[in-house]
Amino acid sequence: MIILISTRLHEILVDILKNRFKEHTLIFDKVDNVSDHVLSRIEIIISGGRSFPDRLYAKAKKLRLIQVPWIGVNGFEFDKLNNNGILLANSKWNTLLVAEFTLSLLLSGLKQIVRADRVFRQGRWESRMYTSKLLTNSNVLIIGFGDIATHLARLMQPYSCNITALKNNPDKTTEEQRGLVSRVITWDNYEKIASYTDIVIVTLPLTDRTESILNGKRLSQLKKGAYLVNIGRGAVIEEKALFEILNRNHLSGAAIDVWYHYNRDNKPEPYYPSEFDFHKLDNTIMSPHRASTILDSPYTVFDDLEYNIDALLNNRPLKNLIDLGLKY
Repeated sequence: MIILISTRLHEILVDILKNRFKEHTLIFDKVDNVSDHVLSRIEIIISGGRSFPDRLYAKAKKLRLIQVPWIGVNGFEFDKLNNNGILLANSKWNTLLVAEFTLSLLLSGLKQIVRADRVFRQGRWESRMYTSKLLTNSNVLIIGFGDIATHLARLMQPYSCNITALKNNPDKTTEEQRGLVSRVITWDNYEKIASYTDIVIVTLPLTDRTESILNGKRLSQLKKGAYLVNIGRGAVIEEKALFEILNRNHLSGAAIDVWYHYNRDNKPEPYYPSEFDFHKLDNTIMSPHRASTILDSPYTVFDDLEYNIDALLNNRPLKNLIDLGLKY
């Protein structure tokens, strides 16, 4: 098959891709740079979330699948994909990596490790008196209960937390998932649960329904002193409201790995990920969207691609297909 790789990958992953798929023709380039002749032969595109020029849909008549090499799929023009019969699938090789990173962010925030490090590097010992919060026996609300959240709930079992999972459709909760949490709720029950939540962890994808779903009102309904972690998508939390509630210390702090502005065009730095000064808040851990940036075992990265290539060649159902109507 002819596969266009139009997303930036670490050089180690590029080498693995070339070695693993030697029997296929691999083209490394942006869609905008590819000729009409090449587009007419492309059958699979590996790409992150983005829109494509109309020329792609006009010329790439053999294109059957866009394979996203990670979980998030926001940014695609779902209607155009659907109208042109192009399938979209994501990859879930990194769900455990993200879950572990989430737990690391949470513990770092609860123990004020990053804040204390900043101060101690200045030779100041006052950080010895910074207080820590316990994760053990705390009330945890996980918003979004997919693969990452399931791994996270499993990792948190030794801490004996009272975990509530918020899921849009609780009927789709598996028996294993129910065994990992105390209860599964919907947004109708959010206000009551939020009032005594010690920790809220957001793992939601970004869709039309989830954009700014955690607005100022819902953030203010959280228990004063609660700690927030977001590893879903930045825009699921209202940007201004999040900054303001952290700035006035209603929340004790936040650890954030997903943002509102990304320096995709290599603009001069410093380039901040928000129009608000999160970088000036000492109660906030800022992480540059790197929860799954790990190369300890990169060979699994393309397992889903290999499976879906084989499925296409043998007319079998594909793995991890995205519902183009629901956008996740």
